Amino acid sequence: MQALQAGADEALMLDIHGFVSTCNATNFFMIKKNEVWTSTGQYCMNGITRGKVIEVCRQHGIVVYEKTFR
Repeated sequence: MQALQAGADEALMLDIHGFVSTCNATNFFMIKKNEVWTSTGQYCMNGITRGKVIEVCRQHGIVVYEKTFR
């Protein structure tokens, strides 16, 4: 709701505990210190794209964490 009121096209969504979960229309990934971070998947869209990104990271030796973070 805040994103719509601010006129934003995309918003970072938090889970019920205040941790990063997803975006309103896409999955959220970030790179920190050469590691890929994404949410646990508990409160986000667990579709093909999210699964493929995680799979490709692992296949190529890229560290990927599914974790809670703020």
